[in-house]
Amino acid sequence: MKNLPEFQGNLLAQDLKINLLRGNLGQTIDEKIHKTYENSGVLSKIRYSHGVVKGSNPYYVAAVNEIVSPEGLRVATPADIERLWKVQESNRKSILNMDKKCFYADTALVLRGEEDYNSYLAKNLLKQIKLREDAKDVKFPMMIPLAGLELSEDRESKHGLSFKLQSNSEIIFDDILNKEDSFFESEDVNETTGLPKRIGSSGSRTLVTVNVFGDYEQICSGLFRMYHNLCNRFIFSAERDLSHSVYRTGRVMLVEEK
Repeated sequence: MKNLPEFQGNLLAQDLKINLLRGNLGQTIDEKIHKTYENSGVLSKIRYSHGVVKGSNPYYVAAVNEIVSPEGLRVATPADIERLWKVQESNRKSILNMDKKCFYADTALVLRGEEDYNSYLAKNLLKQIKLREDAKDVKFPMMIPLAGLELSEDRESKHGLSFKLQSNSEIIFDDILNKEDSFFESEDVNETTGLPKRIGSSGSRTLVTVNVFGDYEQICSGLFRMYHNLCNRFIFSAERDLSHSVYRTGRVMLVEEK
């Protein structure tokens, strides 16, 4: 690596290493982000502290991905998280040396339509996607891993930022993202996408797709964030607040793929 400190990854597969955004690399990237977007309130919620970057939201993760991708790194995808869990189950221990807190990691955006939530960002992304994909093949819902996004300053956006597709962006169309909250097992997961291939009324894991409004639930249109709870292995794909970050439990994960 030329422009960033060396990535110290843990072996996840023969050609894959993973780690939290930490150490000299984490500090350098965090400083670059806050220097580039010094007036951004949505990014200021996340900071390098005591050896690791603390907090996470899709804006920050996309900014990290923009910085590291020219260096042969990327942020973790849903499929990477599934590989991590599989390895840790096999080894019966964590390979990331995290403490016992229940951390979460942002991994993707989920686009379920142009209206309702985050509609400006949804329409902006959809416009880019239609330039990339055959129009007849573009359908909702779709998942866009953050490993294929970068950040762009945008005065029209609520937080002054929007998401920009990279040339290698993955657009994954999967109806499973519009199924009601359902259960599944790790063996039901598609290893390529990181999403369950089938869901049912029982299982040790949950895919959350609905928004809760008082006494009723509904799958809504708009743009949502997907994050993985690294403690109970839930997949949340219906979080409409893209800016929220929990300093104590949010973490950014990097991957190096040879």
